[in-house]
Amino acid sequence: MRTITKQASIIFLIVAILSACSKERITNTPAPGNGGGTPTTPSAEKANIRFSTSVDLTGQPYHSSNLRAAITIINEKGELVMKDKVLSLNVGNPVVTEGIELPIGNYRLASFRLEYGSVQTHFAAPISGSAKAALVQHPLELAFKAEKNGNNEVAVEVLRIQQGENPGVYGYPSGAFDYGQNDADPYMKVKIKAIMRIGGIVYDSLPAALTITTWNDKGEMSTTYRALDAGINEVPILKAAVRYEFAMSKWGTGETRTFNRSEIDLNTIYIFGGNREAKKLRSERVYQQVNGTDIPESKTDYFYNASGNLSRIDYWLKKKDQTSYLAMTDAFEYSNGRANRVVRTNAEDQSVMTVSSFDYDYVGKVTSITQNDNGFETNATVEYSYTSTPGIRIHYTYPSRTFDMNYYMRFRGGNVIESSAATSHNNTEVARCSYDFNINPYVHMKWPNLYLSNNTLNNMTSQQREYSGSYPTAYPYSFVYTYDADGYPSQVIKHFKSPTTGQHVFSTKTVFVY
Repeated sequence: MRTITKQASIIFLIVAILSACSKERITNTPAPGNGGGTPTTPSAEKANIRFSTSVDLTGQPYHSSNLRAAITIINEKGELVMKDKVLSLNVGNPVVTEGIELPIGNYRLASFRLEYGSVQTHFAAPISGSAKAALVQHPLELAFKAEKNGNNEVAVEVLRIQQGENPGVYGYPSGAFDYGQNDADPYMKVKIKAIMRIGGIVYDSLPAALTITTWNDKGEMSTTYRALDAGINEVPILKAAVRYEFAMSKWGTGETRTFNRSEIDLNTIYIFGGNREAKKLRSERVYQQVNGTDIPESKTDYFYNASGNLSRIDYWLKKKDQTSYLAMTDAFEYSNGRANRVVRTNAEDQSVMTVSSFDYDYVGKVTSITQNDNGFETNATVEYSYTSTPGIRIHYTYPSRTFDMNYYMRFRGGNVIESSAATSHNNTEVARCSYDFNINPYVHMKWPNLYLSNNTLNNMTSQQREYSGSYPTAYPYSFVYTYDADGYPSQVIKHFKSPTTGQHVFSTKTVFVY
């Protein structure tokens, strides 16, 4: 009995131990079909999404530091996932946003904008049903999937926002992206005018070159180049810049000025200029152009006194054998720094040919002229008008003759654009002239003459003349200049035509030496 009882006890103990081990294994073994017990939930898988758009950024100052995307995404349940999420951009072709992570699933892109400088929306994807939606193939909301191992770059179509357009025409609520700005233009326009002072004469109607350098709030610099027209220019500059540098250059000189953004006034006309001494014309040589050959015709030499004023002019001509000879000389006399008398002398026999005398007002304008030309006397009185189109009227009288003449000149930009002359016995002449913007060397010589013809600031490029009564055999109708770096003519080719037939007659070339 004792033995059986002892064995039974041992068997019972073994069964109890085995039963305990079996129960522990069953408790920790997953139940078929549901993982058993309460399983640990794994984290949701995500995909990296980028958005791309083909957009024309030509001519705009866009780069990755000043252009960004703002997007709104909703999920397939209509729940807002992100609103106006700002993404940086790789500005290329196409423009691609940085990646965002989304759980794998289905989504809709509800809004997509490209912002400039964190202030203004320049491009927007139109929403279906809006006025602009018909201009794209796939308006918003745009369905897309976030897929594992899929192509997760979503193509979006955007339109450039034009000046004056409001968010509503793109399907966005009022105020969604205008932030109070008047338009989406990244530029504002500043008024700039170029002037130059050459030898005391101001050229206030001339083109010039302008270099614009801007800095943004990160200190990044950009430079653009622009040609200024004559007069006032409206020059576009970046609104988002914090500092501006303008460098104007003309004829080898100019001016540079720098402004902070707060100093820019859009109503102010900013004048940029420079100051240079006038170059002295020393000589000019005239050639007849015959069958492509330049044949020397005449030479004129200019001389100046210690004050820099014109003192003498020597006129050289050619004999039949092509040797040069001094034909005549002009000698200048001055009073108060103004040429009040010019005496022309025959160089061969030193006889006086012409004496011209000039009177001036207090500002240095000629008021009367008297000229005696080999006994033939001419008297002239000069009057000036100062209207919006300035003018000069010269009345000529000839004591030894029975007629007089009125001569009118009308100026624009310092140049005679129109002139007319009429005698009391009905001879008339009318001229209409065009000019370039370069320097006329004669105006800086303070050289008066009977018709005040040396007073234009710039150089004549063409003229048309009409005559009634008497007329010349030919007159110059076209002028083709070559200029040096300082804006002075180095040569001019003049084309002449007959006033009766209107046909070209001959051409000359004048070479200038300074």
